[in-house]
Amino acid sequence: MRFADLISLLGLIQGILLSAVILRADKPRRPTLLLGLFILTLSLRILPFLLYRLPLGASFPVVRWLPLYFWYASLPLLYLYIKRLTGRLCWHRDWQHLIPGMVEFLVLSGVLYAEITHEEPLWGSGDVQLFLTLYFLLAIGPALLYGYLILALLKRSHSGITQYYSNLVGKDLVWLKVSVVYLIAFAVLYSFLRFGPVPVSLDAIAIFGAIANTTAVYYLTIHGLRQFALHDTEFLRHEPPPGPKEATPIKEPEEEPALFATVDNYVRRQRPYLDPQLTIADLSEALQISERNLSRIINSGSDHHFNAYINRYRVDYAVALLQDEAYDHYNLAGIADESGFNNKATFYQAFKRCGYESPGMVRKLRSHDSKVI
Repeated sequence: MRFADLISLLGLIQGILLSAVILRADKPRRPTLLLGLFILTLSLRILPFLLYRLPLGASFPVVRWLPLYFWYASLPLLYLYIKRLTGRLCWHRDWQHLIPGMVEFLVLSGVLYAEITHEEPLWGSGDVQLFLTLYFLLAIGPALLYGYLILALLKRSHSGITQYYSNLVGKDLVWLKVSVVYLIAFAVLYSFLRFGPVPVSLDAIAIFGAIANTTAVYYLTIHGLRQFALHDTEFLRHEPPPGPKEATPIKEPEEEPALFATVDNYVRRQRPYLDPQLTIADLSEALQISERNLSRIINSGSDHHFNAYINRYRVDYAVALLQDEAYDHYNLAGIADESGFNNKATFYQAFKRCGYESPGMVRKLRSHDSKVI
């Protein structure tokens, strides 16, 4: 077995095992079924190429027709997975995204069956290679389309997430954006190596494809196991909510400044921002204002979405602790926890967005000022 084939085989085995792990981990709070199927399609794609390159392929060239390429099924599965995470999936409507993949599977299965049952090969080797090349190149268009749809869906979801959650750790879905950009870049580079003007050996292409594919599978598996479904909220679905009946309904836009003062006064006095799991639903229930109206009040009154508004208070509280000698025995992670942050990286990012160099610099400047005085 050639080294390139060994690398491809190892990548295939790891991909199948990891997809099994993801599929087994599927739960209502951590819906990984569609992600597992997506990873499985990425992994099985290697199999027809690998079998054809092995001695088996010389005896049974029909293995090239195995319906395991999934060029038209992979990204639609990822698209549906993201819709499932964000509460937008409706199988009554969204199953149609799987039709191209079903047609692809049935067509290749039909060709495979015809080749197996026919005594003589129906297609010459050159014809098969031409068909598979065109088949791959034609699949680039739908792949780019679904890449765009996924990125657009993630962008819309991010807007809703920042309006609902006060902490974005495990909720901002950045890893999915990274995955899509990586897969599109991989497909473009693979196409250039395979069909570009610069001749590249098939062994080098096989090694590149196997390593890049395995890297994507590991990345998706690790983050997929950590990702929980987001709350089924109007901000993700972009649908008008029924909402609770408000004690203080908004009748005119002119009322919003007064209502923001009420909201802001509650936040300053009650300090709900110290709860790292705070959502706009919690604040909505406490103030008896619907989530949608409360979001609009905060946006217009503070010029920030809910996440940035709450994190501004958390930063102010953290600055007060950093300037208090009584908290000198707390490290920065402890200060972050006390201030309502559940992640140190988010803690530092929030400080920078609020105009501070870093939390450590705030404490250092306070110590310097004390020595000067």
